[in-house]
Amino acid sequence: MPFTNNLMRFRYLSDIRFWLIVFFCFRLYGISDAPLEISHNWRQVTVNMISRNYYEENTTFLYPMMDNAGEKSGITGTEFPLLNYLIFIFAKLFGWQHWYGRLINLIVSSIGIWYFYRWIKEFLDSKSAFPAAMILITSLWFAFSRKIMPDTFSLSLTIIALFYGYKYVYEEKSIDLILYMVLGSLGILCKLPAIIALSPVFILFIKKWIFEKRFSIPLFLSSACILALCGIWYIYWFNHLISIGNWQFYMMGPGFPAGLFELGIDFYETFDNIFFESIKFSGFTAFIIGLIMLLKVKRNNPLLPILLLWLFMFFLFMIQAGYGYATHDYYTLPLVPALALGAGYALSLIKKSHWQYVVLCIIMTEGLLNVLHDFKIKEEHQFYISLSNFADEHVPKSSLVVCDEGMNPRMLYYLHRKGWSLDPAFIQRKGVLDSLSLKGAEYYISLNKNKIEYNIPLVAETNDVKCYKLKGNQ
Repeated sequence: MPFTNNLMRFRYLSDIRFWLIVFFCFRLYGISDAPLEISHNWRQVTVNMISRNYYEENTTFLYPMMDNAGEKSGITGTEFPLLNYLIFIFAKLFGWQHWYGRLINLIVSSIGIWYFYRWIKEFLDSKSAFPAAMILITSLWFAFSRKIMPDTFSLSLTIIALFYGYKYVYEEKSIDLILYMVLGSLGILCKLPAIIALSPVFILFIKKWIFEKRFSIPLFLSSACILALCGIWYIYWFNHLISIGNWQFYMMGPGFPAGLFELGIDFYETFDNIFFESIKFSGFTAFIIGLIMLLKVKRNNPLLPILLLWLFMFFLFMIQAGYGYATHDYYTLPLVPALALGAGYALSLIKKSHWQYVVLCIIMTEGLLNVLHDFKIKEEHQFYISLSNFADEHVPKSSLVVCDEGMNPRMLYYLHRKGWSLDPAFIQRKGVLDSLSLKGAEYYISLNKNKIEYNIPLVAETNDVKCYKLKGNQ
């Protein structure tokens, strides 16, 4: 019995478009907030830094520039800055605001789930499509689809490309091939791990070649173009930008075997990201059941090779990322669609439709309850929003500043100044501030919570920060 039969009395409840609209509206709560929520505000402000430099015409599209490179230009290797440039376009139209990236990502990520549903329904297993899409909506995807980050944005573009790649193989329309190549290229350029979501095309390609004796030269060439474009950016241009700016912020990971060793050191965090952060315990349990059923009972099911290849590709990515994977839950996002697909398949096997509905509700509820905290901004962090006004009163716009918030460039972003963001313990070392002063640093802005006092002129202070004038620049 199809999964949605139990909802036939309320037909709109079985329509994925209804739920996409519901959860889109749900995530509009706090959409205009600055990126100050509990997790990953550092990553979001780096996206906005680049966008704001476009807006202020400090740089051009192919030369993304950040604000935390000290006396250097700030040009450095980043992901392909499509999301950053879309934020810039919004800012050109409506004036600068912190939150445009939230809305852009939410729109694209919602469309991505729609195409994820269509891909499963039209080409794989129609009974699994609805539960898989619903699980994806309330997975780790839920929170990150409204963050100013390229992760779900890039995966969505790639999933849409995946749909059109499949569609081209079956219908052989040129427009589908063009969409596959363009969207696939943009998705992977925006975030390299998104290539994992395009791996099912390889399964389809091999299947057609071996079993149907059809070698699709157009699909092969378009896939080669996608890989070539990504290679040009990440192998050549990424490193070229680092050499121009003489500074690197984004790291590509240690690779094999160092990455595997680093994953083993932080074993708990590594597997917590997979078992819990992805689709939570209930969802992951459903995935394991689905995978076991495919391995033991349904070996000819088209889902099996897709899931196995997806898992293998993701494992390679984990090794490449190393410690970075263990410490960043959003690195798990490329795996989440596969986990949702496997879990959705498990739910489709439940014969009693009302039990299917109950299990789905449990998975979705667990997912939602574990991410709702991410919609809140702590009261003690609200002062960041007013830092720009504080800086305008006391720090000339062209002055370089030193902040003591470690690697997190959040203070620099909200101060709307360029300079250094360093660890407080490092700044306290003898001669550090003098050395930075010789490089052009003029002001040191310290968080009061760090409880550090300096014998240098105090320019101004609030309940949250102190602003010092550095020696040699008085």
